Amino acid sequence: MCHNTCDNSQLTAHKSGVITQPPQAVATSSDFRVGKSFTPPTWYYELAKWVQDPSTPSNVAHNYSLPLRIRGNLDLAALEGSIVELLNRHSVLRSSFAISHDGSLQQLITAPLQSFSLELIDLSDLREAERENKARKVIVEDAQRAFDLKQPPNLRAAVLRLADDDHLLLLTTHHCVCDDWSTGILVRDLLALYSSAVTAQAPALPALDYKYGQFVQWLNQKLSPEMQVHLNYWDELIPADNDFHHVVPDHERANPRTFKGAHEKLVLPSSLVSTITKLSQAERVSQFMFLLAALKCTLHAYSRERMIGVGTCVANRPLLELEQVVGPFANVVVLQTEISPDLQFREVLRRIRQSTLSAYSHQIIPFGSLVRRHQADVDPCRNPLFQVLFVFLNASSETWHAEGLSVTPYKFDTGTARYELNFWVKMREELEFNLQYNSDLFDRSSASRLLQDYRQVLEAVCANPELRVGEINLDRKTPRLRQVAEPNNIAGTRSAANAKPQGELQRKLLAAWESALNRRPISVNDDFFELGGDSLTAVRLCAQMGNEIGRDIPAGILFEAPTVAALVEVLTNGSSQDKCLVTLQAGTSTQTPLFCIPGQTGSVMMYRSLAKCLGADQPVFGLQPKGLDGSAPPYRRIEDMAANFIRSMKSVQPRGPYCLAGFCMGGTVAFEIAQQLQSSGESVVLLALIETYDWRFLNEMSRFDELYFRVQQWLFSWRPGGIRHKELRGRRDLKSLIAVGMPGRGTSLRANSDFWQKPAADLVSEGNEQAAMSYVPREYIGPILFVRPEKDYARHVRPKMSLKAFALSAVEEFIVPGYPSEMLEEPHAHTLAEKFRAHLNEAFQSVSQQMNSCLRS
Repeated sequence: MCHNTCDNSQLTAHKSGVITQPPQAVATSSDFRVGKSFTPPTWYYELAKWVQDPSTPSNVAHNYSLPLRIRGNLDLAALEGSIVELLNRHSVLRSSFAISHDGSLQQLITAPLQSFSLELIDLSDLREAERENKARKVIVEDAQRAFDLKQPPNLRAAVLRLADDDHLLLLTTHHCVCDDWSTGILVRDLLALYSSAVTAQAPALPALDYKYGQFVQWLNQKLSPEMQVHLNYWDELIPADNDFHHVVPDHERANPRTFKGAHEKLVLPSSLVSTITKLSQAERVSQFMFLLAALKCTLHAYSRERMIGVGTCVANRPLLELEQVVGPFANVVVLQTEISPDLQFREVLRRIRQSTLSAYSHQIIPFGSLVRRHQADVDPCRNPLFQVLFVFLNASSETWHAEGLSVTPYKFDTGTARYELNFWVKMREELEFNLQYNSDLFDRSSASRLLQDYRQVLEAVCANPELRVGEINLDRKTPRLRQVAEPNNIAGTRSAANAKPQGELQRKLLAAWESALNRRPISVNDDFFELGGDSLTAVRLCAQMGNEIGRDIPAGILFEAPTVAALVEVLTNGSSQDKCLVTLQAGTSTQTPLFCIPGQTGSVMMYRSLAKCLGADQPVFGLQPKGLDGSAPPYRRIEDMAANFIRSMKSVQPRGPYCLAGFCMGGTVAFEIAQQLQSSGESVVLLALIETYDWRFLNEMSRFDELYFRVQQWLFSWRPGGIRHKELRGRRDLKSLIAVGMPGRGTSLRANSDFWQKPAADLVSEGNEQAAMSYVPREYIGPILFVRPEKDYARHVRPKMSLKAFALSAVEEFIVPGYPSEMLEEPHAHTLAEKFRAHLNEAFQSVSQQMNSCLRS
């Protein structure tokens, strides 16, 4: 994305001719809202000002210039006709904007065009060196020429002839009708239309069923019922006294702002790319999150502020059908993270992951609306809400083709910058940073120093992810890090101080880790999962840690704090995360999340293998019951549990369709969650009930039935290869099983748990059991996936135990090989994951269809 500023130079001095092409056949599909005005979303708070005064510098700053080098025999008449068809195919480019009598801004889609004037600038008579310099000057002048948004179209084109077989095509649009994604669509469609024109064949372009105006209609319908939820989120996130300006400029800000810019570039080696990729996977974050975390640490070192806010762009295309539609869909969101000097970089990554996912779930609010809401009187000297924009560019490189032509993008610098500091990042074989900065504010030396500082931070945290933020010290004269380990060493070289426990709490926890994991020595910075920790070990470990410090510790805390050092931080200062919601896998914002409810013990650890098998892109969240940490009494009703979980779910996914999975008693809770979501008008596209039954009939079980169930539990777990084969201890454990009473009459054995439970876990387990046995299911309209093991407990195969009688629509049964305790563990987790992936893909299609329905209404 190129942002350009105003120079007001014109092309007319270079213009040697205008090609006039007879009208071409226009698109047959009728344009949506042609001749009818509508209020556009406030993507840009300055839009009304641009309409009133086209010469406003910020108007030109939003020009998008894309010059193309075309070599071959270019048919100019065919090209001009193709541009006419392009403008008629993408009606948003024919928009005009006006201020209505009541002061509101209106957008109007004008009628299809019959002709288009393509400017031709002939530079072929100039010498080669002069020709290239002149061409570059013309490109910059065109990029800095303002659009009068009252006069459509909002696309202009010119051709620079360098030789008979060498041309430059200048395509320029405005961001109020186009975004970065859209420019790729424009080029592809234009070249396809051109190829069809010169070959007299029909263009190989799919029909566009939707237009931008229909998206606006859908957006308004969607925002209407949920606007306040999103606004409340941003109101809390964006403080009134902080607009996140972290780097002090070299020069005073002008009033009004200027947009003169320059670029500084930095390329880092492939070895660093490899390290970042491996660390991102190990820490369960995306490469974007990793690079953003390092940048925020750099900005913290510059400003020493705790709240670091950075802007970024989101594509915001919720429909598959909109992938080929031109329009200003892209939005800007502010990603805020609290950073303190004592935080390790690993913890910064976790905070970045959580804040990013939360922000993405509220991205639908147009950025300009937030600016007006939070800064009614926008400071004309400063960028509103943030100073730094961070954009991670897609690594794929697109190639373009046209009949008889070679087409490549022409790189140039317009000398402009929309934001004070804008980081463009490309990650291919090498890591490329392009820092676009306001040259009226920052000197080149400062921009270069910022890039070098960023590089040093990246190399340091790659060498040692346990590096604390406060150990980063950037000298303004000679940038240095107080502690920089050798780069490209993933594990890093830990100092003796880092490897050994600091204080009594770390010492006690570390002793519990070494005992539970049967491994010595263990560093306070070693990751539980990298040490081979699994769900059973996690339960045992948290029980031992709880006994050591006299405090209940839920196993799910290890996802948030997988090292002793991180655990001490959370136990000492508390967690900023929702206690019920556990991020098992961050995934990406484009995938529909899967929410997983654990069994009677409440340990979300049981879903870790399944989450991994679903793939790194799939977001997976665990929902652990209230009271596991002993801070509050557990719920005693399934309905209350479900309502509480729904509140947590909506913090990361405000609207459906939703995907749910529940194991055993957790399936009962998932069943009720689906009921409550449907009652509130939401849809559930996946309800997976894993080993889930109607618990009411357990009251009818005899003591012999219960004893046989306990024996089966022991046998299923004891078998060679069974999940607890190494955990059970022969006759002693069998006696413990036989001694266990009937449900509701004492502590009961839970699958995937240890025998010795802490009081809080016992209370949760007993409360869950009581709630499940008193829950009366209701009839449910919606698809249900019943998942059961190949080898099941005798009491579960009784017909009356099934919930199928309450399913009023599609029911599917899926058998997983093995025993109940093995279903969520590898290798069987792979089998279940494949089934879930198919349903999650259907969920994505359902989202698309639901939005299609909104668009058609």
